[in-house]
Amino acid sequence: MNLLVAGGCAGSISWMLTQPIDVIKTLVQSQSSETKRLSTMDVIRRQHALEGPKFLLKGFGATILRAFPVSAVTFLVYERSMQLMNSAELDLLMQ
Repeated sequence: MNLLVAGGCAGSISWMLTQPIDVIKTLVQSQSSETKRLSTMDVIRRQHALEGPKFLLKGFGATILRAFPVSAVTFLVYERSMQLMNSAELDLLMQ
């Protein structure tokens, strides 16, 4: 249970920290190719003028709802796999 909580918290914290960067990246990448492409700073200024600073957290709720369980399971599977591999290596060395 501790591994699930640790993994879920770690994943959620990492997404909390990177969500604004991901939103900006998505806005820059989704610009129309038929118009003049704006610089990253121009995109940030435009969105801030349109929506205020809250634009940086677009989709945050859905991201956290996904991040916690995915990270929890990934963390648990990784740790259990490492335990199994380490015990298998020990068994091979004992033979």
